[in-house]
Amino acid sequence: MFEIRVICDPADIDRVQRSLASVFATQAARTAPARHSDRVRLYLTADHPTTAQPVEASSAYEGAPSLLREMFAVLELGRENTSVADRSYRLRRAALLDRIALHEAVTCPPGVAAEAADGAEWAGWAFAELDHKGEAPADWSAGDSPRDYVRRQYEAHRLTDCVCDAFGEGPCPAHPHP
Repeated sequence: MFEIRVICDPADIDRVQRSLASVFATQAARTAPARHSDRVRLYLTADHPTTAQPVEASSAYEGAPSLLREMFAVLELGRENTSVADRSYRLRRAALLDRIALHEAVTCPPGVAAEAADGAEWAGWAFAELDHKGEAPADWSAGDSPRDYVRRQYEAHRLTDCVCDAFGEGPCPAHPHP
């Protein structure tokens, strides 16, 4: 177990708690006023989760942009970022390939769907390896799929970061009231 201290605006307390709870097993938070500002100190006792729960694709990708819009956004991110090390780009690319594989599993012949699933699996492994510098993630269990890892990370990312782009798909979970 360990303690996490976050100094944040009072309006951000719920978002910070949700984000940390998506990554760690947390207990109830304690708050105290920050010393020389109008911010608050948030203290959480946390531990690494014992086993990672699989994330349903419908839950992980809820509110995500359409496949076509996300393809354009990921291509644009890839063009802007000459470094493949950009985590947001790698995560969105792996999630896009997972979503394409899910779509093709329903709409395409088995051979095509299998190739899409292999591509999503490969992208998930590549993302997890770069994310953890070649080590398996701490919450990885024997039956875990790299696609499950991508879904957990995407869900945590979409709850804390903006996934909307300049394509007019409307508000995202990070900006519900534009």
